[in-house]
Amino acid sequence: MSRKQLAGYAAAALLLLLLFVFIFYQLVLSSRFSYTSSTTLTLLGGTVLVREGEKTQFQSAANGRELRAGDRVRTEASSYALVTFFDGSTATLSPNTEVAVASLLRGRSTRPLATAVALQQLSGSTWSMILPSGDPSSVYQIDTPTAVVQARGSLIEVTVEANGGKTDVRVLEGLALVRAQGSEVELVPSSETTVSPGQAPGALRPVLAGTERLRITADALVWARLVDPLGRTVGHVSPGLQVAQAPGALVSPPFLQPGVLEVPISQSGEYTVVIEGAGRGEYRFVVQGFSQETLVFIQGVQGRIEPGQRFTGALSLSFQGGRLRGGQLGSFSALTTGEGAGKYVRTQAAIAGASLTATAVAGGAIPSPSPTRTATASPTGTPSATTTPTAAATATSTRAPATPTPTPTLTPTPAGATSPTPAVSPTATTTPVGAASPTPAVSPTATATPATPTSTPLSPSPTPPQASPTVAPSPTVAPSPLPTPPGPTPQARTG
Repeated sequence: MSRKQLAGYAAAALLLLLLFVFIFYQLVLSSRFSYTSSTTLTLLGGTVLVREGEKTQFQSAANGRELRAGDRVRTEASSYALVTFFDGSTATLSPNTEVAVASLLRGRSTRPLATAVALQQLSGSTWSMILPSGDPSSVYQIDTPTAVVQARGSLIEVTVEANGGKTDVRVLEGLALVRAQGSEVELVPSSETTVSPGQAPGALRPVLAGTERLRITADALVWARLVDPLGRTVGHVSPGLQVAQAPGALVSPPFLQPGVLEVPISQSGEYTVVIEGAGRGEYRFVVQGFSQETLVFIQGVQGRIEPGQRFTGALSLSFQGGRLRGGQLGSFSALTTGEGAGKYVRTQAAIAGASLTATAVAGGAIPSPSPTRTATASPTGTPSATTTPTAAATATSTRAPATPTPTPTLTPTPAGATSPTPAVSPTATTTPVGAASPTPAVSPTATATPATPTSTPLSPSPTPPQASPTVAPSPTVAPSPLPTPPGPTPQARTG
């Protein structure tokens, strides 16, 4: 190969590199969002206190304050807080919880990608979403008065009794190692153990899924999230980050089709739904409510969206006797900055990970989701793990296809029926944690006709007129379709 040809290839490679950097800058770094590299405290609701370093007094915490090693955080009754670590992992603090930040380390001379996060949990309950690390030696550790818990790439809940320090540890995804009194046990997905004061970890037990839950599926053209009445967010946010602040919530890996959320629910109330444009075209968004594995209602939303557009609507749930009895989506309207969108922090490390994932997907190398293993109790008390896939990728470009993603039809299901659960993609399936078997996906022969999108144009906009989302009436709550919420549909505005 001649020097001239080599020079040409080098110039072309440099041009492609500069083009990628420019596109990444436009999509991420130059957006309206800011990204942090520190560990941040977010106030989700109620009263949250912080004791800084060697100080002896707690003070009211400011939302968004930076936490350092040695700081202590305490939530009061009916209060919730979120700690977002520098690597993008998060810990949600429930009411009456106290933790101390013991260690926040990143990088060593020989292992620049290694991280070490350590919490001391003195009381209460924490729900942690631990992101995978670029170095296998990275560790996320929680020390309690009776146990040491280490996890990586996991969804894990740790509960500590205020008196005595009895510790319960349950893992929904990933693995965790629990040590106490010179003994250790490894928790597999959907398993839990208890450590009593002065004792070794108890036998593993299976974790059963909550009987009342929501399942949300969304086409690849949108990022969807749900904000519960307590202010906790579950779902996907731009540019493809997972958010799972509610204990027991499951969120599918980013950039897979469709995006799937599983959210436990326990009482009547109003949830906020946020839909954000990840691509351009027609999309479908479906909410399903389950009670004891029975499908109670289906609510669908469809419309056309542009990248960056955001819409919000209310999802009202009704309970009776502790069981879900119905759900109804209201009209959707354009979302103004920060309005009803939940609280979360984008870290530079998480953004970099999302960028690498998106680049791999765009190149056709779709990441395979790690399977969920459902633990079942054995005679010795140690669960055996059965591997079942959680979702299947169905396209090579998941966020900005050249043509709109086809929207499937929805199969009506009578109230109380146990027919297969519909999903956005005919080829994708999910398995609820603790379920006995996978839930079948919607049949491609479904015949129900979806609702027609509205034609209210967005204004102002240099692009062709777009429609605000339209809520399809539920065919499952009552023999006749539920009526549309009263009042005119708000005109959509660019958010």
